[in-house]
Amino acid sequence: MNALAALALLAAWSITLPAQQCRPPEHPYFDFQVDRPAELLPDSTVSPRPFHARPGQGEAERVLVQFVVDTMGRPDSASFKVLRSSDPALEESGRRVEQRWRYTPALLARCNVPQLIQAPLRP
Repeated sequence: MNALAALALLAAWSITLPAQQCRPPEHPYFDFQVDRPAELLPDSTVSPRPFHARPGQGEAERVLVQFVVDTMGRPDSASFKVLRSSDPALEESGRRVEQRWRYTPALLARCNVPQLIQAPLRP
């Protein structure tokens, strides 16, 4: 079989493969409900940025925020909430730069899904 015929056969076969069907999610998920949680992309913005401290690291939480990362990896500004704040300047900076943060979207059953993020901000 020549290469052109093999390529045509392969193209015809791939059309018959069923596509992964992702239903629109009804709600954002928590990190423990997904197969792969959303992750902040390195260098997606300048400070302030969210970080995920491990318990016992001794990081003082000055500002704790919550927001939804959509299926494209972008924070939804309408969902941005400050849960706790002892630093109004850092809180305001977080509000201003939140739209520049970029994430890898959360995955559930090989589909991108929105995820609720709660994270302290670091300057």
